[in-house]
Amino acid sequence: MTHFCPYCQMIVSEDATTCDYCGADLGQYSEASYEEKLLLALQHPVREHRMIAIQILGQIGTCRAIPEFSKLLDSEDDFYLLREMLHATAKIDCPESVDLLLKAEKHPSKLVRDVARYLGSCRKSA
Repeated sequence: MTHFCPYCQMIVSEDATTCDYCGADLGQYSEASYEEKLLLALQHPVREHRMIAIQILGQIGTCRAIPEFSKLLDSEDDFYLLREMLHATAKIDCPESVDLLLKAEKHPSKLVRDVARYLGSCRKSA
């Protein structure tokens, strides 16, 4: 089984106590909050882990996710991941989520723009 550092996402040995790449104390990860672990998972190299983290962050309504989602919008080209992020954003009740949906309406991908417009219109009518 492959193990990744939760902080820099580099491969580490199963019994490592510190990351050889970023120097993080891997024992401290167990002390991190559930929300913090989900936010770290947004950088995980396995797409499905990122998708699950996005879904849960939306379900629990974590406003701290919005700046991280904005970074994904700027750097990610996977439409399905971005669509999931936009749906999660629409579930989060904070002013920054509205701003992120508006930002997504200007995304280079027409598919992303269309999802953002649809979700924005649903929020307005609710």
